[in-house]
Amino acid sequence: MSDLKCFISKVVGSVLSLLPECIKAELKQIAALRALHVKLSNIVAKPLSAVELDHEQERFHRYLNWQNTQLSELISKPLTDFDCNILICVPDGQEDLISVTLESISKLLCFKARVILWGTRSCTPELELYTSKLNLDCYFVTRLNDCVSGLLKEPIFIISSGDILDPRCLLALVDNTEHSQFAYVDTCIYLASNNQWLEPDFKPDFNPDFQYSNGYVNTGLWCKALESFSSISNQVTNHSIAAFVCHLGLNRRSGDINHIPWVLLAQRQAFDMSAGVSSLEHTFHDHAELLHCNKQASSITLNWPLSSQPLVSIIIPTHNAKALVKSCIDSILVKTSYHNFEIILVDNNSDDPESISYFKSLSKQPKITVIEYPHAFNYSAINNFAVKHAAGDVVALVNNDVEVISADWLEQLVRQVIRPDIGCVGAKLLYSNGTVQHAGVILGCGGSSGVAAHAHKHFPGEHPGYQNRLVCTHNVSAVTAACLIVKKSHYQAVGGLDELNLAVAFNDVDFCLKVLQLGVRNLFCAEAVLFHHESVSRGGEDTTSKQKRFQRELNYLKGRWDKYIERDPMYHPHLTKQKENFSINERYTCGHYKDR
Repeated sequence: MSDLKCFISKVVGSVLSLLPECIKAELKQIAALRALHVKLSNIVAKPLSAVELDHEQERFHRYLNWQNTQLSELISKPLTDFDCNILICVPDGQEDLISVTLESISKLLCFKARVILWGTRSCTPELELYTSKLNLDCYFVTRLNDCVSGLLKEPIFIISSGDILDPRCLLALVDNTEHSQFAYVDTCIYLASNNQWLEPDFKPDFNPDFQYSNGYVNTGLWCKALESFSSISNQVTNHSIAAFVCHLGLNRRSGDINHIPWVLLAQRQAFDMSAGVSSLEHTFHDHAELLHCNKQASSITLNWPLSSQPLVSIIIPTHNAKALVKSCIDSILVKTSYHNFEIILVDNNSDDPESISYFKSLSKQPKITVIEYPHAFNYSAINNFAVKHAAGDVVALVNNDVEVISADWLEQLVRQVIRPDIGCVGAKLLYSNGTVQHAGVILGCGGSSGVAAHAHKHFPGEHPGYQNRLVCTHNVSAVTAACLIVKKSHYQAVGGLDELNLAVAFNDVDFCLKVLQLGVRNLFCAEAVLFHHESVSRGGEDTTSKQKRFQRELNYLKGRWDKYIERDPMYHPHLTKQKENFSINERYTCGHYKDR
């Protein structure tokens, strides 16, 4: 049945795409059609099935053909102006993989520089064989500082033993590193038996917290000078590159790191961040402790220090909805292990006697304050009003249809938000049936608006997600205000939520982007998990007046944040914008399938 619904959805989508824009705009005003669009979108946003994964692999091969054509056309600078050595990291036990990497280097277009092998065991005899056979200028070192001083100041592309480079790799580097100190490329896995490239890893722009948890940049790193890498990396391991990139993030070098969004390197197997505990503990020693390793997702969880326990003001707006509010507040009071919080319940014109009576009883509890907002519903204004009554240094915006699952949810959020370089922090939210409702916001993607969608929406709650993003804390451009925590100073610095232009929709997205402008990073915290019974109390955009207001707010958001909507730096430009499942954008997979 689900396959039939997917087929119907695709047919409907294809037909609608052929309609003139003026007709599509009129259709969007019809509530029933909008609801159907959302429902069908949700169906096809789930994880890919086995059959769909096979199709995705075919599409990846077509993507590679498209990429090869683009790389050939994009080069604007003569290669004679570009010299880049290559450093191959050779950890113990990977000496036998050197040959496949050198073989791919020998096929690089216009490569005339040196190849440095960095390892712990001498492989000089084998190296002489490879270099004479492949006509490469190679030599071996056990310490990077043993390289001649001239080489230490030259650009270097750092890879791992066993990696295979695309022949056009240098062409992409020359076109993307002119103003960079560091840069990294997208990768995939290769099948050794026939050198088939599989499972593309379309990376976001530099995402420090994703690096800390998942080590998503672990090979294919370009440095303007080898000495910047050699001064930090003393011993070669499987995690030397990942640890160095973590070091750059921890030392606020994010602005120096460029992302080259092309799949230019294939690895023999997926990287396992959890296997490098010993080397990573040294990297994080002065910043955070390793809480545990997730072997299944090949990731780690960091415990950021909680030197103080700031008061958190949890703001919950409501109109009636006694049952929802009771479930929400009871779960907070009973299950939350972090005790330094206050609850501010904002009553927006409730008229249900049972709800009003219940709210009055709540006000007698020491941790709860009930305030009244006797004006028309304006989500932004309600929260701004409540923040003025908040005593905490940290503000948590929480919907009345949220329910606590894990006791440490607030502690996990507070550990993240008090970091000086972090702005808004959002939680992992699940529907009542256990599927994902929110795991960070993707701008310019899917949903009923086409400007913002929830990553991995409707995925199973236990699914690791694309690149393990559902189990790894990472930076995002925005999070939902259904559960959003932020320093009160940041809230005030940007003027809070926009109550003039965004009374109902997109105020959380706008707020998060304003906070980004303060020079901090927004974050999805995978360790904080709650239920969210989405929009139960307020309902959908099901009337003409609501739809007109929605369209005004949508237009405002597009006009103000068009750069982020056009290209979300925490997403990838070659992934789909139609769904939330991180499949390849069909725009780049047209043409006939050809073997690589």
